[in-house]
Parts: sequence; C-alpha cells; structure tokens
Amino acid sequence: MKANMPAYMEIYNDLYLKIIGGEYKDGEQIQTEPELCKKYYVSRITIQKALSMLVEKGLITRISGKGSFVNTVPKVEQMEKKEFIAFVLSDFSASYGMGMLKSVEKSLAKYGYHMIFRNSDNNKEIESEILSELSSIPFVKGIIIQPVFNEYFNTELIKISLRKYPLVLIDRNLEGLTIPFVGTDNRAIVEKTIDYLLERGHENIAFVSPDAKNNSSLKERFKAFCDACNQHGVMVRQENRLFLDGTDREENIARIAEYLRENPQITCLFTAQYDISREVGEAIASMGKSIPSDYSVVTFDNIAEAESAKTVDYIRQNETEIGARAVEVLIRRFAEENLNEKIYISADLVVNGSVKAIAKQSG
Repeated sequence: MKANMPAYMEIYNDLYLKIIGGEYKDGEQIQTEPELCKKYYVSRITIQKALSMLVEKGLITRISGKGSFVNTVPKVEQMEKKEFIAFVLSDFSASYGMGMLKSVEKSLAKYGYHMIFRNSDNNKEIESEILSELSSIPFVKGIIIQPVFNEYFNTELIKISLRKYPLVLIDRNLEGLTIPFVGTDNRAIVEKTIDYLLERGHENIAFVSPDAKNNSSLKERFKAFCDACNQHGVMVRQENRLFLDGTDREENIARIAEYLRENPQITCLFTAQYDISREVGEAIASMGKSIPSDYSVVTFDNIAEAESAKTVDYIRQNETEIGARAVEVLIRRFAEENLNEKIYISADLVVNGSVKAIAKQSG
C-alpha cells in the first residue's frame, strides 16, 4: 500500500482504474471478497469499505450470495482514443523532470490518451498563455501542471479551476485552491536525511537554497529541515541558512564561499536543489578545500547518469510514481468534479560517500 493513503482507498483506486480502463468488462463479476483479501493482504472489512465506495460511484452492483458485478461504465469514462492530455512543467532538466515526463506519457498511453508537453520556463505570462490555449482546445481533456514560482496564484489557473476544468497539480501545491495535488513527501525524507546527518556527527548544518519566498516546495523543504533539527534539539539559527538571491552562477559561488569563511563552524551543507549543490562544490574548491574531507554535502535531486551521482549523497524523488499517480488522479477527476485529493509520495536517500562521519560536537 502507498504511504499517506488508507488501504481501502488504495484498493478502491486500483479497482476503479481497472473498471474504467476496461480490464473488467460490463457485467463481469470481479473477484470475491476472500480473493481480494488474499490479493491485497487486508481484512474483509477493508475490502468491503472499498467495494462500498465503488457501489456509491455506480461502478458495481453487489448481489447477496452471488458477488460484485461491473455496471455499464459512465459515458464520460468511455474515452476516445484520439484525445489528449497536456503535461506542463515550469522547469525541465535531467536532474528533475525527465523521469516524470516518461512516466506521464507511458501512463496516458495505457488509458488511450496522447500527451501534449509544454514548458512554461518558470514564466508566469508564458504559463497563462499555455493554460488559456490548452483549456480552449476541445480535444485536450485535462492538464497536469507544475505551477511556476510566484508570490501570487496565476489568475488563469484560478479561472479555469473555477469553471471545473480537469486539473492536477504536481510538485507545488497551491493552498486554498480546490485542485488535486501529487508531489513528494518532503517532510518525511528531510527527517530521514537529518537523522542520517546527525548520526554521522553533524550538528552545524547549513540549509542552502534559492530564495524560498515564492516557492511552496522550497518552503516545505526548509520548514521540514527546521522541524527535523528542532526535534533533535538542534537549533536552526540565522547562520544555519543561506538563501541565494540571484541567478548568476559566479555570484552564487562567491557568496557561498564568503558564507563558509564567515561561519567556520559549518560542517555540512544541505542544498535544496541539484544546481545549488554544484555551486557549493565549486565554492568549496575555490577555497582550496574538498568534499567530504572538509565539508559534507547532501542535496535534493541529481542526474542519475552523471558521474556526480556516484559521489554526492542525494534525495531521489520518485518521479515515475508521481507521474503515474498524477495521471490516475486526473482520470478519476473526469468522473468526480469536486475531487481535491492530496497525495504525497515517499522519496529515497541515496548514499554515495559525500557525508563524512565526524566526532559529535559538544554543547
């Protein structure tokens, strides 16, 4: 079963998708309760709850003494093979986005859809144009979107959401809007990472990130960092955070080196993005020092095929799972206009040797 979702809901989702995807035909009997219990490793009560939800949606009929039978699938779910779903990313790179793109395309093909891919390049105006264009095309039936970083919600996104256009957000949840969301469980993986760093003796850890003011994902990561440290009695002081204001690489490298010289107590840097970890590495090298001998580094994301992936500890987000689940949620959204499910996917900590064990620091 998936994290952060009740077992009965997982079973309901699985059976729901099999019914609307045609794996179960109209009038066909699905597996018996004992068979479903054995398949999903759950109790009969859990199975009955999932089946009751399918009955409520009109997808099955339960006949006492005989079993559960698939009803005629609603027309809204009998999809044309030539219909499209749009997938919009605000940023796209080998370190984050490629795996999700492949997953979304593969999952959509399973349901008979073609994919339209667009990149808004972190530009609110471009995002507005893309949303306006795609939502007005009759054969584009829904949009999976990673919203751009911005202080305010995109008015075009709000507009099409209010008219009940099928949307699913990924990576960045927009609180206050009734739109389904699928993304990484930042809190859980950051807690695991902080546990790992503390076990290796690091208490003076710096969180290095772009300015998180207008970025919900970065805010979540920094909050999770602070909460995890506080749970272990480790104070997150002003000097334990470095937010880089600019996008100029050379300026960032110089600022990081300056920060490390001003704060010699720092032993480990936790970077919120892969590109920042590379700037950290260059800043450390510019000081005549190295990883992990002088500084330890751990980061979110990495390029799996790159040589750096073999030497830097990193948090690997489950892009394949995020993409697949986003498609599943959108398919359900077609039949459930007010669906507002929030799904958080677990990530992994990949250890490659960039975090050195040191003696525990006293008081």
